[in-house]
Amino acid sequence: MNWIDGDLASALQRMVGYCNIAVHEYQTLQLPITVAVITRHLVEFEDYAMAMMLGDAQTEGGASN
Repeated sequence: MNWIDGDLASALQRMVGYCNIAVHEYQTLQLPITVAVITRHLVEFEDYAMAMMLGDAQTEGGASN
């Protein structure tokens, strides 16, 4: 059951790493990087959401059943 492809998974992993830095203050947050994540990579969040909805709809017993 692979709902997302490898490229999207890799992109999301990088974003999670940056999120951890931001939330847990492991390092000083770099505003230009934060802006780039929001402006250039928002489509990856949208792709992830779409993949989850399509994957759920295709499975027996999905949330809509």
